[in-house]
Amino acid sequence: MSTLGISKSSEAIITQYLQKKGSAEHVIKGGVQYLLESWKNTVTQELENKDYIWEEYLNDLDSRELLAEIVKIVDMGTAKLITTNFANLDKLFIEKTEASKCVWGENNKIRNNWDPKVNWWYFRIPKMLAQL
Repeated sequence: MSTLGISKSSEAIITQYLQKKGSAEHVIKGGVQYLLESWKNTVTQELENKDYIWEEYLNDLDSRELLAEIVKIVDMGTAKLITTNFANLDKLFIEKTEASKCVWGENNKIRNNWDPKVNWWYFRIPKMLAQL
């Protein structure tokens, strides 16, 4: 079991999914734990960092998207373990950001079928950027 309590069978499903998605090797190796730590770092540190690079922000949102996708492919118990770990981070992310149009642009929004109610992280920008 992982440090989150995810079973080996769920970890195998997640690893296979990340490989299929073409995720970077460090993401595949780190799995959900890496994605959660990345999201935590984004929310607790990077959103207020004046040197935060836009491309990094987009990449961090993609990590959050992977978490949402993973929750859909694992058993309910594993999904609950994962969502419990990012629920408070999501609330903090919303507090530190403002609603916007899709940050990846309209073409990506359409191609990926992103919805502001479902994939809401793609429709928010850090408040410090909104004030520029």
